[in-house]
Amino acid sequence: MRKFILSLFAMLAFLLLCAATQSPQRIVIIGDSTVCNYASSAYPWAGWGQEIALYFNTGTVSVTNKAIGGRSSRSFYTDGHWASTLSVLQSGDILMIQFGHNDRSTDTSRYTDTLNYKMYLSKYITEARARGVHPILVTPMNMNTWTGTTVREVFCEGANNYRIAMIHVGDSLKVPVLDLEKKSKLLMDTMGQAYMTKFHFMGLDTGEYPNYPTGNVDGTHFQEVGSLENARMIVEEIGRQSTDSILKLLAPNIAPLYPVNITTNKAGAGTITKTRRFPLGATVTMKVKSASASNVFAYWADSTGKSATTATRFTYVQVARATTWQAVWQGTPPLSSSSIAVSSSSVAASSSAAASSSSKVSSSSIQVVSSSSLIALSSSSVLNQSSSTVSSSSSAVTTSLITIHGGILSSRGHMQVFDLQGHKVRESIGDADCRQLPRGLYIVRIVP
Repeated sequence: MRKFILSLFAMLAFLLLCAATQSPQRIVIIGDSTVCNYASSAYPWAGWGQEIALYFNTGTVSVTNKAIGGRSSRSFYTDGHWASTLSVLQSGDILMIQFGHNDRSTDTSRYTDTLNYKMYLSKYITEARARGVHPILVTPMNMNTWTGTTVREVFCEGANNYRIAMIHVGDSLKVPVLDLEKKSKLLMDTMGQAYMTKFHFMGLDTGEYPNYPTGNVDGTHFQEVGSLENARMIVEEIGRQSTDSILKLLAPNIAPLYPVNITTNKAGAGTITKTRRFPLGATVTMKVKSASASNVFAYWADSTGKSATTATRFTYVQVARATTWQAVWQGTPPLSSSSIAVSSSSVAASSSAAASSSSKVSSSSIQVVSSSSLIALSSSSVLNQSSSTVSSSSSAVTTSLITIHGGILSSRGHMQVFDLQGHKVRESIGDADCRQLPRGLYIVRIVP
């Protein structure tokens, strides 16, 4: 009996050792300049391939980014880059493939029509599979091109419908497709062109970054925060399709994201970085862009109200908890933590008082428990569907307790959305995108 127990412990120790020393899942990426790595001399220019490892738990994946700028699905293959990539692929690796930006180029050395695009994607897939590699397709993210206030989906236009061509290849060869094209359109429609230009794409002001002393205009490539968002959307798609036979190799290792709550003491003074979520270790950049010379930025304040920096651009490394920052402008008192904190007793009282008057608005995406100047809108899956407006005749600040489970929340004034711990999770003038918020009770503050 004693020998049996000792053998059992030995086997258990062996299994634990194997688990502890399990090699990380290897990910190899091929693609173009929106994907590849960049040197510090190009900062803040970044590709999603250099950020994506952050979105997985530490030590669970290793990333080899073989993407090269200026390559199409055809030229990456014919220039010999695929051959060098194939030589380092190992059985069990995951191969992520994104092409499309240069395939639609007018440069004949890059241009690839959708028929040949499908052929080269198929080559990558079949040749990788022959080595025991698991391929994943990623549709190309949108460029900063717009028709009015709507994103122009250049990878879905006529003969240049590379998105559908990639989806067809995925369907025919049973390869998972991560639809970054559609997710990026939704993000861009939500954020707006002006914000995307200066805060996500490589649209830089003169003197904003040392590497670009005269500024930069670029509607294709991304600042580091923009590439972090692209990586986030890709990994979200992995999580959404977590039962796929390939994606299930990655889905259990997705890292938690921590809210970066950003507010301001003066609505309308300028554009500030929006509240987002980032993984541990991400380099987060927050910026302000003054609306006019009369609005003078003072400092970035942390959750205690202490000044972190007087610079309009503030960068820090994300920690394993939610953080709160306030853009403080001169001439207006900074918001105190008590002005947005809601005690559990007051929330309970508000909830009890409002329970009898609850009314459902829109397509069940947002339930207004008590409201004065709110409008609650839209299907959680379609932006701006079935919108309507409820306005307030009051000029005073109003506060409402609502249940949110997706959708778009709108107001005629400056709106702030807080969770029940007093953390600001959304802020906007007009529409606030609540589709990524966990279902639950929130406090909405409206400043007319």
